[in-house]
Amino acid sequence: MPEIETTETTEYYDTLDVTGIDPAALLAALHNNTETPNTDVCLAQTIDRDLTVEEAQVILDKDMEVTESKENYYFFTDYVLGRPIKAMLRDKYVKDESDPLGRYFQHIYLVRCNFYDRDAGEGKAKAVVEQLRAEAYNLLAPNVVTPVTS
Repeated sequence: MPEIETTETTEYYDTLDVTGIDPAALLAALHNNTETPNTDVCLAQTIDRDLTVEEAQVILDKDMEVTESKENYYFFTDYVLGRPIKAMLRDKYVKDESDPLGRYFQHIYLVRCNFYDRDAGEGKAKAVVEQLRAEAYNLLAPNVVTPVTS
């Protein structure tokens, strides 16, 4: 499985390439891997279970209605059901240097990971992305079954 590289941009730092990961699955995983701060406001909004991908999709759909005028954003959220996310998804078209036609391809980035890590723990955003990639890789990779010999 390929390594995930943190990339630097002029606008944001602590950026992870999450191209190919479902935004709702990513939002749910980020939510499920951080704790609710012990404040009345956050505790009043929290749920006592993990967020499902379907619930995350509903949140993203509402968020997109609000941020429709912002270009290149998939989500930008501070808190989700009382838990701090503080990161956003952004897309960027990147030139593929290996493409003989010099085409640009869309990449999706999780930016401001440092703010997520501040609340969830150092390196947690990268660990969440790596886990999602590993799960996707395991689903796509064929299982090798050793034939039974008698």
